[in-house]
Amino acid sequence: MATKKPKPSDLVQKSPAEFFAENKNIAGFDNPGKCLYTTVRELVENALDSSESVGVLPVIDITIEEVPRARLNEIRGLEHQERLDEQLYQDYETEDQKKKRLAKEAREAEELQK
Repeated sequence: MATKKPKPSDLVQKSPAEFFAENKNIAGFDNPGKCLYTTVRELVENALDSSESVGVLPVIDITIEEVPRARLNEIRGLEHQERLDEQLYQDYETEDQKKKRLAKEAREAEELQK
């Protein structure tokens, strides 16, 4: 039995997550600068709303800094994750790409040491 295709005039229900995943520009996540702005704005608005709901004056400190990938992986707990079976990743990167990646990771590790 064939399933009935919805007509263009039929409404399709989507979850908010599906809608915003398809329409990132509406949510403010269509480019890195706007994404950062939207994230900080949401955090500040949430802090203000929370302090207002409990009747306390807010104290909001914001610090934004660029973090190298090596440091980010360290924060995430991924700094020592190695591939256990290289055979699984043969099509993932060429030898040249691997050399470039390892050189970049070494530079980031040096920056982290500074």
